[in-house]
Amino acid sequence: GSFEKDFKDLMEKINTTLSESSMNLFQYEGGVITGKMEDIWDLITNISKLKKIAPLINLDGDEDTNELPSKPGDISKITYDNKKGYYLAKTLIYDKRKNWNKWVFGFEAFYGEPKIPFQKVIMTLTKINNEECHISLFHDFKECATKEVITNLSSQKKYIIKCIKDYLENYK
Repeated sequence: GSFEKDFKDLMEKINTTLSESSMNLFQYEGGVITGKMEDIWDLITNISKLKKIAPLINLDGDEDTNELPSKPGDISKITYDNKKGYYLAKTLIYDKRKNWNKWVFGFEAFYGEPKIPFQKVIMTLTKINNEECHISLFHDFKECATKEVITNLSSQKKYIIKCIKDYLENYK
């Protein structure tokens, strides 16, 4: 009777809210790397350099420079999947002050072909001591993202951290 209808209405409202909202939907990876801040920063902000040590990442880079733009407000076109797809990245924050122990790079990723979920990406690099830094890669989704998108991002970020760690600790 009435209970079943109320329950069904409630479930429909929950499903609608979940499908229309991605509040609190985020994906995070982080790790400690033995290496200099400058070396790690150089790799995470230049896709062509990163690809040399992490060849399996899906990113090709900025269409023109391969460097992510450091000026807030700048927009670059990032290609991926052997340049079959792209999205736009607008720099929000690029804070890399000399003699500071924490650097931050943040951008919005949006639009594209195929269209990607609108998201904020924040990368932080924190100096722990003279030998070690902590890197964190955080995606905050502002539109719904599929489980596959989030799982793929997670594995890509783990792979990037592992490759940077391996390169700086064993080859540099």
